[in-house]
Amino acid sequence: MVKSLWIDKAMKKVDVILLCGGKGSRFQTITQDLVPKSLYKVNGKELIRYSIEPLDFNNVGRLIFAVDHHAEALKTWVNKQNFPCPVFFSYQTEPGVRGAVTAALAHVAADDFAVCNTDEIRIGMSFNHALAAHQGNDGLATMVTAPSSHLFYHRHITTDAQGHITDTVLNDPAYQHDTATVRNVNIGFIFFRKTVVDWLDDTRGTDGSSVIDPLVEHGHMYAVHDPTIHYFNVGTRDELTDAMAYLQLQNARQLTR
Repeated sequence: MVKSLWIDKAMKKVDVILLCGGKGSRFQTITQDLVPKSLYKVNGKELIRYSIEPLDFNNVGRLIFAVDHHAEALKTWVNKQNFPCPVFFSYQTEPGVRGAVTAALAHVAADDFAVCNTDEIRIGMSFNHALAAHQGNDGLATMVTAPSSHLFYHRHITTDAQGHITDTVLNDPAYQHDTATVRNVNIGFIFFRKTVVDWLDDTRGTDGSSVIDPLVEHGHMYAVHDPTIHYFNVGTRDELTDAMAYLQLQNARQLTR
């Protein structure tokens, strides 16, 4: 069981990097590449909104949108939103998550920052609880995790009694045909100390492993687990169908109250 590290004290503001520059190649059969994946509407709402709405802007210093593919469309959308904090755009010169984070760090002013995928839905996530957990531990990073099935499509994690992540497996082939087993997975929202820049490893490829793996191997990443989060990675038509079914059910329940 992941140890709860939530604390009751004033929190320092963090900057939030929103990763919204990917091509979403698997999803282009749905978008036809006419809109960026982050702006595709799911249940009447742009995907990116599901990542922004859990934020508590009392505890956010800056929003940094890491853009690349369809950058102008994303910038146009962002500039219409009137967010209650300074907004910046970063443009990556290297591919993948590591390239996006490295470029965005030029705009990070706070001691801590969060990195958030914008093609995922996290219903019930408490930003403040996760932030308090991060600022209450001594690690360089804190990953928000939640239970999920379909483990072949996720990064499932193992932790010790103190909440340190001791191992992660991405797209575990052992679960390729197992859609029922549930484990704790990375839900695409991680807090970092700014000094994490020293740990980015270009030998680990360009995806999230280049950021996550070095920290895990040296015991610098915690998990804050929230079993109440309903998590959907909207990467394929099947995943979109699952997310829509859940959201529509929630809508129906609210109408009957």
